[in-house]
Amino acid sequence: MNAKRTAKGLLNRLTRPLAAIGRRLTTREEEEASQAAASSEPFDDRLVEDSFTLTLEEMLAEDAGRFQVKLQIISLVQFREAVGEKWTRLSEKVMLIAEGVIAQHLGAGNVCGRQGQDFFVLLFRTVPHAEGRRRSILIAQELGTRLLGNQFIAGDQPLALAAELDLADAVGPDGRLKPAALADAIAATRAQIAQTATGGLRREPSLVTDINGGIRRSLLSGDAGGAGTGSDRDGETAWAGHTEYRDGETVDPRWKKLDAGLQRPQTEPDWKPLETERKRTRSEPEWKPLETARRLAEDRPNAPPPMPVDAALSVSWRPTWLGASETLGAYQARISRVDQPGQKPREGSRAYPSEGGDTALALDRAVIAAAVRELCAIDAPTPRAALILPLHWASVSSARRLSLLAPLADLTDGQRGGRVIFDLFGLPDDLATRDLNDTVTALRPLCREVMLRVSLEAPRAARAADCRASAIGTDLDDLSVTAQGDDGTLLDALAGLHQKADAVGLAVYAWGLRRRAVVTGTVMGGYGFINGPGLMKDLPRPARALPAPRSRFATS
Repeated sequence: MNAKRTAKGLLNRLTRPLAAIGRRLTTREEEEASQAAASSEPFDDRLVEDSFTLTLEEMLAEDAGRFQVKLQIISLVQFREAVGEKWTRLSEKVMLIAEGVIAQHLGAGNVCGRQGQDFFVLLFRTVPHAEGRRRSILIAQELGTRLLGNQFIAGDQPLALAAELDLADAVGPDGRLKPAALADAIAATRAQIAQTATGGLRREPSLVTDINGGIRRSLLSGDAGGAGTGSDRDGETAWAGHTEYRDGETVDPRWKKLDAGLQRPQTEPDWKPLETERKRTRSEPEWKPLETARRLAEDRPNAPPPMPVDAALSVSWRPTWLGASETLGAYQARISRVDQPGQKPREGSRAYPSEGGDTALALDRAVIAAAVRELCAIDAPTPRAALILPLHWASVSSARRLSLLAPLADLTDGQRGGRVIFDLFGLPDDLATRDLNDTVTALRPLCREVMLRVSLEAPRAARAADCRASAIGTDLDDLSVTAQGDDGTLLDALAGLHQKADAVGLAVYAWGLRRRAVVTGTVMGGYGFINGPGLMKDLPRPARALPAPRSRFATS
């Protein structure tokens, strides 16, 4: 029992100081909250920055002759009244703008404090009194221009006011600013401006010179003049943020009236209008306008119409022999299109209209979607082969190219860079090299290589090399039966294509080989890629890479 009492007493002795500290903190917070709730005066000195209050106390404690004895006031009360209810929404933005303007003209060693909800109090300690007044005027001018732009001109009611007040009248016995004295100074400034506007005693403003010697026109209303002007500036009353005026001069002498119309001097020649149309001479050649519109390739005789919405699409894969590895190491996608049931399928490039259009975009999307499915398939055989994706030029060069290639984002960098090959076909006859280069450059990060399908008559191998394509080739399915000719003629044409590609360092390919003699001739002739029914039939899905040495074709 005694042990329990001893432990309880020890616990009380340990917790008693902590409880006392907690009560003190609670009492202090309640006192601060009551003081904050009791202070509802609009011009609360608690809004003044600490640096400004400390500087003010330092000036009161030291010799007043070493410092300024005037407070400068920048007020936005008229702007607040002009905007009305919008002030609650604009106040913070406006005051931030005002702080930035004041910081530009305040100068080092001088301080500024925000007082109330619409004006600032400035104290210039390092410059003469006249310079402090001049800076206050420039601040009011620039602030009005920032808030209203070109609408802030010399008028009767400026929305940014500048005033000043003696330090002795602005500070109370307790060392705090007197909100009533600051409000009276602003009210006196507004009264002087209102008297000037109603009395019709406005004068033209003179030029104000800034500290750097620049000329600036005053944008605030001028003083009304009279006998009380000097006493207002030297006495203890507030003064408006006006400019200095030259006595006896209603207009600044440096301003001159601009003549609206200038008389033509007698020595000026008589100008004649330039003839925009002149007659063509016989020696001038017959120039013709350059056709800038891109012209597509000539329409094929049996080109299909645009694809209907309910057309059936399927993709098969054609084994492709690679000369570099001597393997069946790639499979080319073959799109098949059936517009109506029972109709003969249109396969490969024959499924595309000559102009491409939306049909080409739909067919290419089907090809890319099928390729992504195969590349992401879990049951894909190994070693995995590359996939050749034929894409129409109208699709890859259109504004919807990103939507076409978006499914490739599901692949890894290794899959795109190691197993995807783009085969571009349907290139226009007059395709600009710059456009081709831009498209190839955009496609290269998404694949292993880009190949271009060209015509046997005009392959333009040098252009393909300049655009950094990896290979050029042709598809014999695009040729008519009569155009293919016999095996010797066809092999000669393919040999010519190989020579042109080899001259610029490009590989060469041939699709759609149907006869065994042509397959053997292209393999032994140095072609890098070949496929077609003469090599191997199409498959529903890509198979694994199979070895196919060149010697096998030589003995067949």
